[in-house]
Amino acid sequence: MQVARFPLLQTRQLDRLVVDYLKQDQSLSSLIADFPKLESFKNQMDNCSFSKEKRNVLVSSINRQNKTLQLSSLTSQNIDSLLKNNSYSVTTGHQLNLFTGPTYFVFKILSCVKLTLQLKDRFPDQHFVPVYWMAAEDHDFEEVNHTYLYGKKVEWDSTQRGAVGNLNLGGVELAVQQFGELIGNTQEAANCAALMATAYSKSSLADATRYLVNELFGKYGLVILDGNDHELKQLFIPIMSDELLHQSSFKTTNETSSQLQELGYKTQVNPRAINLFYLQQNARNRIEKTDDNGWKVIDSNREWNRDELIEELENQPENFSPNVVMRPIYQEVVLPNLAYIGGPGELAYWLQLKSTFDHHRVAFPLLVLRDSALLISEKTNQRFIKIGLRVEDVFEDKNVLIKKLVNADEVTLDEEKNKLNELFISIKEKAKSADATLEGAANAELQKQITSLDTFEKRIVKALKVKEEVKLNQLDKLLNEVLPNGALNERRDNYFQYQVEFGEGLMDELLRAFNPLNGELKIVYQN
Repeated sequence: MQVARFPLLQTRQLDRLVVDYLKQDQSLSSLIADFPKLESFKNQMDNCSFSKEKRNVLVSSINRQNKTLQLSSLTSQNIDSLLKNNSYSVTTGHQLNLFTGPTYFVFKILSCVKLTLQLKDRFPDQHFVPVYWMAAEDHDFEEVNHTYLYGKKVEWDSTQRGAVGNLNLGGVELAVQQFGELIGNTQEAANCAALMATAYSKSSLADATRYLVNELFGKYGLVILDGNDHELKQLFIPIMSDELLHQSSFKTTNETSSQLQELGYKTQVNPRAINLFYLQQNARNRIEKTDDNGWKVIDSNREWNRDELIEELENQPENFSPNVVMRPIYQEVVLPNLAYIGGPGELAYWLQLKSTFDHHRVAFPLLVLRDSALLISEKTNQRFIKIGLRVEDVFEDKNVLIKKLVNADEVTLDEEKNKLNELFISIKEKAKSADATLEGAANAELQKQITSLDTFEKRIVKALKVKEEVKLNQLDKLLNEVLPNGALNERRDNYFQYQVEFGEGLMDELLRAFNPLNGELKIVYQN
């Protein structure tokens, strides 16, 4: 495999907010702890206050959640290290997508692992643990129940509702079968199909995802954590209580959002008055305040007065589930965390949350954009070469690419237009000598002729497009393959189609190539 690098800022894939963040625009400095540089982590460690009691609860929860897994020796060492005061986490989180969903799921976790390795090199006396936070409490089943293999949708059909991690896997065997049929007939394809069959024979989606992620990333020491946990949520009770009684995050998040809007940026999330859900069997519904001493669960008959609400919160905190505004702070409360690895959309909404963290006196992590990559097979690369393009050319405007393919620049009539302008200089002089009022008529005639040449130039380009129709059709296919719907294919394609094509060494190669701190797109070519 060969790896080329392309500036991420030149891909036109990022919103202005993330572009400016990567450029370390100082107007954003008040919204973050610091910009993500290796030297910034020293301050993060100095500011990370994580008690021995919290470490004991964290390690106890991790061990209980993962007791059925065959953990690697490195993962076990990392879990044990979290009991030590000089051990810190680097975290990424993601939904429990079927078969890992889009390829960037894998990229996020590899970015997390790579950053811990970089930190260990820089700070050898400290421990750095990569953590995958399972978004098991999310309830949007339609976002996690499918993936795309070779452009074809593989979908798990179910009528279950509620926190997706709790869903049983009834009916998923049809999706597993379809995955096996699409993935191919090589030995590597058979290995991938067998992995999925084993993972999705577990009792719940959380169990399946936990098993699958451990099988893929356990050798790198990854620790898997599910926030849907009684012990962990006990640590979060004070902040949930403040949210229920005083609705603090609504005010603080809106303060930060206003700062962003004043700087001309769009905001990613809109906080609610109460940013907690209530978890019930087959349901995860919003909590609303009804009056000064009343709360209720939307679309449910569950209601409380103040004393009843606090009693349930203290005895059964696992019934309360943070939404997108509160989940980040929950994560930081229960982990000795230094940095969060996220995609562009995630970084955008984290940038709205600094005031909320400050209100609760919780340290805000460094925000690191995950690595991105294009995985280019030998066959795909040859198709680019055949039509005279490089892979990185796809980030140019499509009209520019079309002109390049049909050699439109070689048939431009610019030279003829220049000659026409020179000719009309002489014509205007002769016209003016006869009658000064004729100069305007000469200018009008010149513009008429230029317009005619523009029209004829377009006819030439159109004729060239017809002549090069095969190339243009091939361009459309390549763009759809590499940038489906204008976005990097990491947002659509499933990782395993690439592992089958590149071989089982692909993940190790990606880990070597990745560097989440350098803002580069990695283009990985198959040898």
